[in-house]
Amino acid sequence: SGMQIYSQPGTETTCAPELDSDNIDFLGCEVDYVEPDVTPPTVTLSGPREITLEASTIDYVDQGATATDTVDGDLAPVITFNDVNPAMPGSYSVTWSATDAAGNTGSATRTVIVVDTTAPDITAPPDRSFEATAVETPRSKADYGRATATDLVGPVTITSNAPAAFPLGPTIITWTATDGEGNSSSDTQTITIVDTTPPTLTVPADRTVPAQGLETNVDIGMATAADIFLVGIVHDAPAAFGLGTTVVTWTATDTSGNITQLTQNVTVTDETPPALIEPRFLESQPQILTPPAQEIELQWDVGGSDIFEPPTIACSATINGEIVEATVVEESLSEDVPPILTVRFKNIFPAGTSTLECTVTDSSNNVTVTTVEVLVEDIPALTVDQDPIVRLADGAGNYAFTPTELAQNVTAIDLIEGDISNAVECSVSIDGVEVAVGDSLGIGEYTVNCSASDSFVSPLTGEPNTGTTSFILSVQYPYVVEFGKLKGNINAGSSLPVDFSYVDIASNTVVDSSGFNPSASWKGPYLDNGCSAPNPDETFIDDQSGNADDAGDSKFRYSSSNQEWQYSWDTPMVSGYYRFTVDPPNTDDDNASVCVLLK
Repeated sequence: SGMQIYSQPGTETTCAPELDSDNIDFLGCEVDYVEPDVTPPTVTLSGPREITLEASTIDYVDQGATATDTVDGDLAPVITFNDVNPAMPGSYSVTWSATDAAGNTGSATRTVIVVDTTAPDITAPPDRSFEATAVETPRSKADYGRATATDLVGPVTITSNAPAAFPLGPTIITWTATDGEGNSSSDTQTITIVDTTPPTLTVPADRTVPAQGLETNVDIGMATAADIFLVGIVHDAPAAFGLGTTVVTWTATDTSGNITQLTQNVTVTDETPPALIEPRFLESQPQILTPPAQEIELQWDVGGSDIFEPPTIACSATINGEIVEATVVEESLSEDVPPILTVRFKNIFPAGTSTLECTVTDSSNNVTVTTVEVLVEDIPALTVDQDPIVRLADGAGNYAFTPTELAQNVTAIDLIEGDISNAVECSVSIDGVEVAVGDSLGIGEYTVNCSASDSFVSPLTGEPNTGTTSFILSVQYPYVVEFGKLKGNINAGSSLPVDFSYVDIASNTVVDSSGFNPSASWKGPYLDNGCSAPNPDETFIDDQSGNADDAGDSKFRYSSSNQEWQYSWDTPMVSGYYRFTVDPPNTDDDNASVCVLLK
């Protein structure tokens, strides 16, 4: 122990421990001569000696190598040189080396060729759409963008086939990226030019024309349209236009189907007044009012027609400054073309001239008006103040009349001129023969005929309208008979004294009637105390008792002292009421007779 052993080059010393008899270690060595080691290790590459590597960003890792030494055996080689840049194409070397224990070094070198065969990664801009501004629409990269590209090696050149202007529709742009090794890749972008802009349309101005009939031809004009592309124009106008406003729709359509619509109003107006058939009165004209009527109802027909539809007809009368609407009686519509509407009206018209206005109005408010003067003549109304009138004769029984005096008994009223009593003229007729003025009338009743004419000259007759009337003129004695008081309880068949006297009507005094020639009569029997209803069960007797002038008639006696007559009446044998009458009669039979009850 503690011994150092040295061997010379070329020798080999082998030492091993041994024990002596006393169990003490000692080193026993044998020394042999060895040749010196001058052979380097053999380095063997794993894989080919030359490889081609696609450029990338990944660090290069060599496939490795092995080393053996004749003396040392297997050794662990190491890389002693490596200039590979995987991102840069080129030829590079990787050297593996191994050194044995004798300091001998062996090596092997691999050639790495980095190549760039990968095309750049290109991204085209997104697809874009643009509104057309021309048949071919100019657009630049500022509008639709630029492609982008990346490459491991770079730099990259980007190009495209984009035109300066694009047609309508889709255009595919091909973008190409090319690197320095000539590798290239492409991407596409679609540029679509759309036409969503409708054409510009200008339509003709609205038209207003008068109707020519049920349908009217109208020149509506022409519309114009402008668009980038071709455009067509149509409208929906009818061949002819009816009355009123028709909306014509104009439509402009371009080749892209874009539509613009505008309207034009075509108005057909009805400016033609309706036709009118003048009023036709059912009664002849003028009409004449006959008293006591103060107004008259007239009816008339009015016709009207229009090319579109039957018109409306209305009539009114202006009467004394007031408008009075006429009343419709009936309507009828003919089958003519155009049909004729006939309306029958009625209204009440007073005497005089009234204005009748009839209006025919069509559906477009065109109006045709006609005016007619309605003349209603009136006959003056003559009113008798007293009928009969009584006039007293003179003592000789004569009465001299005057027409003026008789006319004062008549009032004449004209509906237009008013009171025309001063125009009344009267005359007296006997058996149809007019009594001359100045002649005297005897006791009795006469017909007085009176007339009055207004100042209007009738267009029908050419004469004034004349009203007539008549009344009875009763010429009477100037006296009335007054009976004395009859005795009561008169028996039928007895003699009854009847006293009577004559009273002057004017002075109401009893007069000397001794020179009169009275007569007496009686009738009966009657059922009532008024002696008006004869008794049907008894024979009616009409007895004329006699006259004071009859020769030998002693029944009449006159008393000069009281100026009274007395008649001795031999009453009939049948009981009942009897009327006893003294003649001459006056105007009131009740004063000249008395109703007597015989029992």
